[in-house]
Amino acid sequence: MRIVVNKAAVSMFNLAKETQIAMIPWWLALAGVLGSVILGVAAGYFPAIWASKLRPIDAVTRR
Repeated sequence: MRIVVNKAAVSMFNLAKETQIAMIPWWLALAGVLGSVILGVAAGYFPAIWASKLRPIDAVTRR
């Protein structure tokens, strides 16, 4: 991850070749991915539970 960010920054900002601009620890990248997954599951789960309790005609005509 760090290598990709560093290479992108060097090419975008015309920096010296071996410039180290980003240090992203593996645990921080993993925490970001896991947090996104948990948020995505929660954002889909709770509306689905609410919708499953409705009658189909109410779901279609509800405003």
